[in-house]
Amino acid sequence: MRLGYEIRYPSDCERLSYEIASSTTTNQPIGVTTLKRMFGFVSGQTTPRLSTLDILAKYLGYRNYDELIKTLDPDRKSMQPGIRQLQASDLQKETRIRLFYEEKHLCLECEGETEFRVVKSTDPKLWTDDRVTILSFHVDNPVFVRRLIRKGMETKDLVLAKVSGLERIEMEDQTGSATNTVRTSDTTGVG
Repeated sequence: MRLGYEIRYPSDCERLSYEIASSTTTNQPIGVTTLKRMFGFVSGQTTPRLSTLDILAKYLGYRNYDELIKTLDPDRKSMQPGIRQLQASDLQKETRIRLFYEEKHLCLECEGETEFRVVKSTDPKLWTDDRVTILSFHVDNPVFVRRLIRKGMETKDLVLAKVSGLERIEMEDQTGSATNTVRTSDTTGVG
């Protein structure tokens, strides 16, 4: 990594913001709060703007975010048609979705609007029967859990798929089989 250290604390975002603003390759700043949101230290807009991702890519020596992604995954199609997403409010009650990221698997059941019950999880951050509030799911982006209730107690917000983003989203039918899949390589959305 160009910065030379891992982003582990909010103060690391301040340092990164300064580095980006001082860089001769970007000539554009990214605010500290924006970086803190991206790394899950504060809540806010769930998906970074493409312009922010472009600035980060330029800082890392790429022309734009698309070029960075193509370098990391040469078989991948362009990001320009738009980020594939699934809005939680569009799901019907009892709909189950499966999320795949960073060699982890998570199955959620919609309980209404933006509320979900964890049915199964290989991520130690979430346990079976946890209740979570999630606004949307975006392939290639982190998942921002706005509220986590475990055994009746509300705990802190958290970010899943922080490193590589969601790799795949699947919706289950009544038998538990995947019906629609959104993958990293898709450009068209659900389906």
